[in-house]
Order: sequence, then structure tokens, then C-alpha cells
Amino acid sequence: MRFQGRPHGSRSTRRREHERGEPERTRERRTRENQREEDAREEDQREENQREEEEREENQREEEEREENQREEEESGYIQNSARRLSST
Repeated sequence: MRFQGRPHGSRSTRRREHERGEPERTRERRTRENQREEDAREEDQREENQREEEEREENQREEEEREENQREEEESGYIQNSARRLSST
């Protein structure tokens, strides 16, 4: 009974594959490697996009906090000035 498939191609089979171009296993391996590289690039891009989004959100929160603190200081200053004016009269 002959073995179905080619786990170890004979020397003549390998020579024929070489003459015709790259062996099927090599093409499959290269395809898998290319897919892994592409997947890794996509994952890196997703991570970079997420970091940028988190940074934008953090900057927005900091800006809103600064604006809120400035409003509170202005309101506090206005109240203190009003109190001084009232007490001086």
C-alpha cells in the first residue's frame, strides 16, 4: 500500500518542484508568514490608535479641568471683590 501524500518528497520530486518554481510547502509557509506579519502590523496599528485615543481623552479631561478651575477662581474672585465692596460701604 502506497503512502497517500508526500511527507518527505523524493530527491527527483524535489528537483522537479525546484525546476518548476518554488515548492508548494514553501509557498504555503511564505503565505502563513506574510499573514502573521500582516496580523502583527494590524495589531500594532490598533494598539497605537488606542494609545492615541486614550491620550486625546486624557488631554480633553485635563483641559476641561483647567477650564473648570479657572471658572471657579474667577467666580471666587468676583465674590470676594463683591464682598469687599459691600463691606467698605
